Amino acid sequence: FIDVFSKEGARLLPIINSLTYIIDLKGDAVLLYSRIYLLIEVELGVLRKYLDDALVKG
Repeated sequence: FIDVFSKEGARLLPIINSLTYIIDLKGDAVLLYSRIYLLIEVELGVLRKYLDDALVKG
């Protein structure tokens, strides 16, 4: 298994094998919209940094 808690391991995708599961989504499904709960400025900064890092990783 990949060590997903290391920075390098988190950037790698697992190998696709016979145990890989695919979720079929419904074409007419509508996503629900909801805002995140209220956060203080410090928490918003941490959330923004996490989201930016996740976007860079793909």
